[in-house]
Amino acid sequence: MLRLPKHAAVYVVAAAIFIAALAIFLTTEIFGIKHDGKRHSALEKLATINLALELYKKDFGRCPSPKEGWTLVLNTYKLPESIKTDPWGHSFSYAYLANGLRCEVYSLGENGLDEKMKGDDLFLKPLE
Repeated sequence: MLRLPKHAAVYVVAAAIFIAALAIFLTTEIFGIKHDGKRHSALEKLATINLALELYKKDFGRCPSPKEGWTLVLNTYKLPESIKTDPWGHSFSYAYLANGLRCEVYSLGENGLDEKMKGDDLFLKPLE
């Protein structure tokens, strides 16, 4: 398997963020799917965070443990502190699944209640 140098990870994350933002733009503009500004912003942050989690998983062979939390990727990949909260001011929640083989960050949505990725919680389909 090809391993990139550590500094290349920043470029991979930047490219992934660009692709995620482009995909959201195309979905909303070309296909006519409308999202309010806060929802759109939350989905962009989730795309960035979940891509960084996938990169962490590739680099370290596991997801951050529940004790470490998803914010471990903030320091590992130098993500901005502003990414820690959704547009409604709530901290993102972390789902540690299948004994660390899968993990995902999700927004509590406007109501701020952790509905375990149901109700108005926002999340992306995990990368497989």
